[in-house]
Amino acid sequence: MLILKYTPEQIINDPFLNKGTAFTQAERNQYGLNGLLPPAVQTLDQQVKQAYAQLTTKPTDLAKRQFLMTLFNENHVLFYKLFSEHINEFMPIVYDPTIADTIENYSALFVNPQNATYLSIDDPDHIESALKHSANGRDIRLLVVSDAEGILGIGDWGTQGVDISVGKLMVYTAAAGIDPSQVLPVVLDVGTN
Repeated sequence: MLILKYTPEQIINDPFLNKGTAFTQAERNQYGLNGLLPPAVQTLDQQVKQAYAQLTTKPTDLAKRQFLMTLFNENHVLFYKLFSEHINEFMPIVYDPTIADTIENYSALFVNPQNATYLSIDDPDHIESALKHSANGRDIRLLVVSDAEGILGIGDWGTQGVDISVGKLMVYTAAAGIDPSQVLPVVLDVGTN
């Protein structure tokens, strides 16, 4: 199994591999995860129910999006299961219009856009290596690239616009069943006026 080439810490810190409390006791023993997770074992459905209950306590769509982005950065399986079960409810939170708020307030609300690639027009010689490093060995089949110049009618936001690429890929993955390990959000830093 592919997961055996990773350390226990790498497994729980990689959102493509981490299942949180959904790791069975046998998996915890096999991968050396005992002591790195709470002892309770949950099913994915139990995790989804718990995460949704936590989400409903958030007072605004922006707070809900921040919660979902944190979940996304920790556990892709849980995030996409939750998103796919509540797709109509989550679309305006994960994408438009709430994503505009996160782009406009990117510095204050920064949540690491996991696996995003930043490409600069000032460094064309390193585009291939930047994409390769961001892919981290994954078989990338779909890129969403933005120069962030005309985002949702809010103007040119430079690299802060990376969330538009991340958000679109979240929607494509949840709505069309695209494998999240095969997508890569990219933002082109072409400068802003």
